[in-house]
Amino acid sequence: MSYDIFSSLPLPTEKTEQIPPHQLSLIQKIEELIRGMKSMPVDQNKLLKIVKHWNIQMDKSIQSLVKDWQQNCNKMMHNLQLTQKENKELLNQKEKILSDIIHESAELRNESKLMLTNIKELLR
Repeated sequence: MSYDIFSSLPLPTEKTEQIPPHQLSLIQKIEELIRGMKSMPVDQNKLLKIVKHWNIQMDKSIQSLVKDWQQNCNKMMHNLQLTQKENKELLNQKEKILSDIIHESAELRNESKLMLTNIKELLR
């Protein structure tokens, strides 16, 4: 069977700087194959091998991206948990300080009342 299956494929973009190096060489090889095969009859076995190889490489790339994403998410969750723990500790410290201030101001108020009473007694 001889038909041009590659004519319907989109042309590669010029933005190759965004493609990881290990994928870039594979893409370049496929582009070379496509250029060389455009005028030739399509060998479906070769095409199948190319597609299988491409799928394997894409699966590896996707797995790598997912693994990186999971690691980043785990790091962010860990940092968030640390931040929550630190915030809880700071809140506890703040509550203790406020409690101490309330207690001390109550003591000062009582001492002030006592001093006022003593001054009144002295003035009589």
